[in-house]
Amino acid sequence: MELKKDRVIKLFNELGIETQPYERNPKLIQISKEDCQKIGKDELWKNWTDEERGMVSLYMPLMIMPFDELHRCMEVALGRSVWTHEMGLNCVS
Repeated sequence: MELKKDRVIKLFNELGIETQPYERNPKLIQISKEDCQKIGKDELWKNWTDEERGMVSLYMPLMIMPFDELHRCMEVALGRSVWTHEMGLNCVS
């Protein structure tokens, strides 16, 4: 799983965005609120593959894309249907 986390950090670094461990759970990645808003507003997430979008969502405590897109990409990343209640569970190990 660490390799995927490194890949997510690389995606942010390619955008010039600095990452740090999330203070409440160091397994997650934190970026600034302004960077989250920029990614969402400018739809920078559209440049990522479905798998990359899903991976970013697994490691971020905040949403940076519309929920329906997040849900679809989580299903692609996990290779199975995902119930919406599953998305509130902290399953990153």
